[in-house]
Amino acid sequence: MTDDTFTQENGTDLDNVTREQGGQFIDEGEELIRVGDPLEDLYDVPGEAQIVQGGTGRVNALQVTMDRSGADFIHAQKVFLTNSGAQQITGDSSKLIQSGALQLKADTAELHQSSAVIANAGSLTTEGGTIISAQAKDAQLGAGTHVSFLQAANVKSDGNVHAFMMMSGSVTAGGNVTTTLSTAGAAAFGAVFGVVVVILSKLLGRGGE
Repeated sequence: MTDDTFTQENGTDLDNVTREQGGQFIDEGEELIRVGDPLEDLYDVPGEAQIVQGGTGRVNALQVTMDRSGADFIHAQKVFLTNSGAQQITGDSSKLIQSGALQLKADTAELHQSSAVIANAGSLTTEGGTIISAQAKDAQLGAGTHVSFLQAANVKSDGNVHAFMMMSGSVTAGGNVTTTLSTAGAAAFGAVFGVVVVILSKLLGRGGE
């Protein structure tokens, strides 16, 4: 990096910020955009945003990569999290490795040794980790995955499948398939659970306002 002074569109002297505060950065082409300050609100990046050992409020980019970092809200076509966490993630594709999200929504979602409170995806693939509420068209559950509430058109697993409540049109498993709540009980439980999900979604949604 040269000693040139970098500035954002609003004129902030990023070179001075770096020397004085040791901030982290998003590197997008020739632009240098500081991240890492949890007080910052919104970053709009036309390409790829990389955040390492930092924290930020909101990130809106084509692709977001985070390592040992955190964010309130992430919106991107592709999201990659490693040892990181976010309150809300929305995009086309999300991959979490030893990471966590309160609310995750994507066309394709992969969770490896990761967790989510609410996960909504067209295609959901898991390997280990815990999901409280999962909804997907196709769910591939790997070994060591714990799902409390699962709703999917198709569920596949090479091993056992266990959920507190599961609603699925087709289940294919290499092991046993067990649910704590029966189909009859699920119908009675559905109304109460629906209210809980709505309330939880609204609470989590405040982070994206």
